[in-house]
Parts: sequence; C-alpha cells; structure tokens
Amino acid sequence: MSNYKKNIRKTITSQRDLLKPNDIKEKSNKIINKLYNTLNFIEANTIFIFVSFGSEVDTREAIKYMLSLGKTVCIPKVIGKFDMRAIKISGMKDLAINKMGILEPRCGVEIDSTIIDMVVVPGVAFDKTGYRIGYGGGFYDIFMSKLQGHTSKIGIAFDLQVIEDISYESFDIKIDGLLTETSHFIF
Repeated sequence: MSNYKKNIRKTITSQRDLLKPNDIKEKSNKIINKLYNTLNFIEANTIFIFVSFGSEVDTREAIKYMLSLGKTVCIPKVIGKFDMRAIKISGMKDLAINKMGILEPRCGVEIDSTIIDMVVVPGVAFDKTGYRIGYGGGFYDIFMSKLQGHTSKIGIAFDLQVIEDISYESFDIKIDGLLTETSHFIF
C-alpha cells in the first residue's frame, strides 16, 4: 500500500469521523434519495450494496427500501483474502457482525455477478474522473473487474470525500458515477 493512499485514507477518514450523527443522517438521506432517482436504480432488478459502517454514508434504510420494492439485494461477504461474494438477503435479520465489526450475511445464496445490475460502491476518497481509494483490501476492484458491461457502478460519498485527483494504478477499476449530498458526477 503506497504512502500516498495511506495518507489520503487517514486524512479523509479522520475528517469523516468528525461528522455528527445528525449530519451523517441528513447528508446520507440526500445522497440516497439521489440514488433512488437515477435511471440505473429505477431499472435495476439486482443490486449489490454494502452495509454502512462507522461514519460511512448510511445505507441501512436504503437496503430495507430496496427489499420493499421487491429488488434482489445482495450484500458483500468476505470469504477469504481478496475474495468477496454477493450474497442475497431477504432482510436485515440475515446479517451478523463479522470479525472486522461489519455487518455481512450469515449465509445465503450467492448471486452470480453477471446478473447484478447495479453496484453501490463505498470508498474513502473519490475523484471527479471515476477513480476511488478504498480501504486497502482490493476487494471491490477485484469484484468489479468480474462484472458485465451492463452493470452500473455508482459510488456514494460525502462531499468531503471528493478530492481533485487520485493517482490510480492499472488494477484500479473506474466507477460510472458518484453521488454526494450536493453533486452527481457521471464518468
């Protein structure tokens, strides 16, 4: 892991961690409402979305809403080093806290990545050209490299997570769009 990415992770995460719970909730609602209004979301049948952790954009209500719409909702489950799978859930009751302290599916049916219509992508930092810095495990880049061309990859983040330029590497996968509380970027 380069010092460049390590420094950005530290800086942005500590800034994000300063957000008050009410600010996280208010900003998250704006971001998630933008997501609901994208054509990608409206047309998606199968959505892969992370369960928010700490000061990330809150996705928990969005997951419940997607399920209420009858969409197939898949949550990431880490199986091993560099191995993350899409597991279908029927409700929040299907989740348990893993060793990292993150909610993930206890068990369930793995969904083939070829039928996923939309991936809601987390990250620490994003730039205005579609590149991101994740948490350093490479899970999303590896997972997204296996997706089909029809799958939209939409990042969600707070404004403070958008930086001017990210020095990306050959294995970094570009996302298709980014939603923040005040902006909507298409790449």
